[in-house]
Formats: sequence, structure tokens, C-alpha cells
Amino acid sequence: MNDDEVITAVREQRDKVHSHTSVDEIISRGRTVRARRRIPGAVTALAVVAAAGTVLALGLTGVLGAAPRPQHRHDPDDGLHACQARQRYRDADHQPERAL
Repeated sequence: MNDDEVITAVREQRDKVHSHTSVDEIISRGRTVRARRRIPGAVTALAVVAAAGTVLALGLTGVLGAAPRPQHRHDPDDGLHACQARQRYRDADHQPERAL
């Protein structure tokens, strides 16, 4: 038996089935049940998006306790060439200059 024969057999027996509920009521009830099943998924997705947005907004504004920016301290050795650093080291130790 192929698909066409099965469909034909079902159509022939459809008239023999008696129901007190109309087809429109059955279809309407099915749509209502499917819609109710989708609600928890939609609410969960909305809650996740809202939570992510809140965390992002609070993180960008610094409300969540972001670490303070370090204050720039001037280091006297910043930008010194090797020969200048060597000279300062010798001056600090009062060592005589040696030939390199």
C-alpha cells in the first residue's frame, strides 16, 4: 500500500466518524494550546535579554565596582637612554667611571 492508497482509505472512512465537536473548535483549541506552550520560552528569552542588557549597562557605567584607574606616577627613569641610566647609577654609588 502506497501513500495515495492510505490517503484514499482515510478519506473514505472520514465520513463514518461522528463527533460532537466541530472541526473549527478542534483547530481553535489546538492553536490555543500551542500558543500557551510558546509563552514560557518567550518569557525566558525576554528575561535573558533584559538581564544581559542590565549587566552591560551597569558594567559600562561603572556601577558594578569597576577598578579605579591607576594614577600616573612620574618615574625619573622613564625615557632615559642606557648611558644616562648608567651615569645615574654610578653617581648614586659614587663609583669612579670605568671604560667600557
